[in-house]
Amino acid sequence: MLQYFLDFATKEATEFSFTKSGLLRVKGAIARTGEMEYVTNDGDVYYQYVPPDTLFDSEHLESIAGLPVTLNHPEDLVTPENYSQYSIGSVGDRVTANLNKGLVEVIFTVGDAKAIKAVTQEGINQLSMGYWAELTPHPSKPKTFIQTKRVGNHIAIVDKARGGEKLKLNLDSYNIGTKNIQSIKPEEEKLWRTLYVMV
Repeated sequence: MLQYFLDFATKEATEFSFTKSGLLRVKGAIARTGEMEYVTNDGDVYYQYVPPDTLFDSEHLESIAGLPVTLNHPEDLVTPENYSQYSIGSVGDRVTANLNKGLVEVIFTVGDAKAIKAVTQEGINQLSMGYWAELTPHPSKPKTFIQTKRVGNHIAIVDKARGGEKLKLNLDSYNIGTKNIQSIKPEEEKLWRTLYVMV
């Protein structure tokens, strides 16, 4: 069953420029391979492992192109109905699999004045991806699950992100909480479990 996750950021936006019309163009790492720690509201700790085959899967990379960019994670999934409310920019078509560093890198544009100020003046420059994934119990590690079948929903610019120092706006550990949100899954799920995570 697909579940919905928020992986709190990777790195600071150190590579950005302005277009002639004043929009902000940013290069950043949005996701990484490896193991991440999750802590539920009940204090239970477990781990998710993102293998290279999952992160660099062609369908996952294709799902990232054109994703909306948000300032912090919205309360809901980003959908056509709330796109104008949450979106402050969008990811371009170029999605790069950096195999040597284990990162997915993108270039995106930010057009919202508040978000531009947050990135360039207030240090809000880490990236966190909201996405769906399936979890399979690890065959040899307790309390560890392997991610498969990732599908992107949005990219958030946040103060701190789960992916850790590698996920900065170039622009990725923290506690997370869990909550249930009503939404429509790509197939037919009614309820998604959202994990707020930082690496």
